[in-house]
Amino acid sequence: MYIDFSDDWCEPSEAEFQPLLDFENEILGEAPHNDISLLTERIKLSFLDYVRQGIMLYTVQRYRLYKQKYVDFAEYCKLALGRSPKSKI
Repeated sequence: MYIDFSDDWCEPSEAEFQPLLDFENEILGEAPHNDISLLTERIKLSFLDYVRQGIMLYTVQRYRLYKQKYVDFAEYCKLALGRSPKSKI
């Protein structure tokens, strides 16, 4: 079994990064006046985002929800998420 963790086949467009750049500008623009409590709370809430993604991906795969629009999970990953599936046999 070959494990492929690269996402090189599908480079995201610059537009996909724009929300992150906007967020960065928002946070940095307020930097001298940021409320440390608010930032700390937002940081804590984002710690588990990858877990939430995993739960959603598991649900899509486990219940084969991808079959509504895609042939298989690999096609779903490539076309819907812009990511390659992590394992190739």
